[in-house]
Amino acid sequence: MARIIQVGNLPESVTSRVLRRLFEAHGAVRGVVINRHFETGRSTGVGFVEMELDEGGDAAIAALNHREHFGYILSVCRSEGSAIPNADHEPMFGPMNMTSDEVIENESAPQ
Repeated sequence: MARIIQVGNLPESVTSRVLRRLFEAHGAVRGVVINRHFETGRSTGVGFVEMELDEGGDAAIAALNHREHFGYILSVCRSEGSAIPNADHEPMFGPMNMTSDEVIENESAPQ
């Protein structure tokens, strides 16, 4: 079963590709989203990573939570619910002022 992970305290410079590489060291990654403010386009400092398996998600949380990456101490925890969009529908991210930084690097999305 897949594990959705919320990553907080991300610097603005981090892209979904960079975040994906960080998490791939702990297991297969299905998709990554970094939230951006709707009006300003600036990162909100929050991202979501969908790991292929719970074990990879648990390993990533244990290895990355409260550790320094990109010059910041990251907050990494399990996310309840689905934050990663799929190819069938548009993403929904909590408050209406949020959007993703780019269309997900999601293997299930058409290329």
